[in-house]
Amino acid sequence: MDKTIDKIKMILDDKKATDIAVFDLSKQSYIVDTVVLCTSLNDKHAHSLIDSLKTDLKVDGEEFLRIDDGDGWIAIDMGDKLVHIMTDQFRQRYDMDQFLKDFGKKETNE
Repeated sequence: MDKTIDKIKMILDDKKATDIAVFDLSKQSYIVDTVVLCTSLNDKHAHSLIDSLKTDLKVDGEEFLRIDDGDGWIAIDMGDKLVHIMTDQFRQRYDMDQFLKDFGKKETNE
């Protein structure tokens, strides 16, 4: 796994995000190579996670191309990486974990 993903996981873990999951989709035809999902306690915690990611990754030259911020779900586009920060309610409702697992299986089996 690449060093940036390791650093993202470390930052999220240090800042008390839970259920951090990483999906390597580099061998599939998906819009990014890697997706990171995590659960935040609430919207305020999610924004704190974004601030920490921006601060700590900026020194490595990482860019945040776009941040889509909605109630309960934030998506961060970093080019070849996508980070989803969701409240537990949104994570359960949309089940991105299962979607990404199924996507990987579908692509592999074809």
